[in-house]
Amino acid sequence: MDQPTKIAVLVLASLALAVVLVLGVRGESFRDPPRNFWPDMVDQAKLRPQSPNAWFADGRAQRMPVGGTLPWGGDQRAADPAYAVVLEPLYALEKLPVPIDRRLLEAGRGIFDVYCAVCHGRAGDGKGITTRYGMLEPPSYHSERVRGLKAGEIFKTITEGKGQMGPYADKVAVEDRWAVVAWVRALQRAQAASIDDVPADARRELER
Repeated sequence: MDQPTKIAVLVLASLALAVVLVLGVRGESFRDPPRNFWPDMVDQAKLRPQSPNAWFADGRAQRMPVGGTLPWGGDQRAADPAYAVVLEPLYALEKLPVPIDRRLLEAGRGIFDVYCAVCHGRAGDGKGITTRYGMLEPPSYHSERVRGLKAGEIFKTITEGKGQMGPYADKVAVEDRWAVVAWVRALQRAQAASIDDVPADARRELER
């Protein structure tokens, strides 16, 4: 038998052996778990339900839920009241429907600085830090058009977004949105203020 023939016979024999090995174990089951030489955390230690566990003082594997947690899909809490508010009538309001006081303005300033100033600028002039990185400059609050908007229209923009600005209804509660509107009005008033708007006791200090 010449060399090429020997090689062909060996190849055919190897193929036949491989077929026998594959088909010979087909359908056979094993009781032992498969060997895993690189587990990579696939098989981890665990405790089955109702099994004992000496780690805890009560000897149980199952634990009670942590206080305040809710089962997946089983939240029985009342709906967020913010989503129960009918917003459309609020969009038409000329003025804020809440009293404007120091607490409201301070709350509005804090929320504005977190969510709005990055684009609109802390002075509301549209020159936030994002404009330095290629984003379009938003309208200034001090333009004639924006100054002429109703309070409800500003509230709607915060709620639903407009243009490049996304909605903030999921981030800012209804009452906090009015606080932001109040702060926007304060910024507008500050830019257009005159000496007559300054209280008398503070005016003397300015005039010095």
